[in-house]
Amino acid sequence: MALGDWPPSGAERRVIGATGGIGVRLRVNPTEVSHSFTDLPDGTTVYLIEKKLDDEGSVWWWVALSDGNAGYVNDKYLFLP
Repeated sequence: MALGDWPPSGAERRVIGATGGIGVRLRVNPTEVSHSFTDLPDGTTVYLIEKKLDDEGSVWWWVALSDGNAGYVNDKYLFLP
């Protein structure tokens, strides 16, 4: 999914980490079994859009990349820059 002009000024940033070097998948829906469409390596900057909880209570963020693509990442892989 792609967004228009992104990121807006003041958008909260996070970086991908704690993946053991394998990165994370940017997912269509906030679940581990959801279709994914790109890999995000450790150190990738993302911009927070909206927080969601899955059925098990895990926190997911709908995030955007600097190129405007957007999807879900589990909170456990998001860290302050």
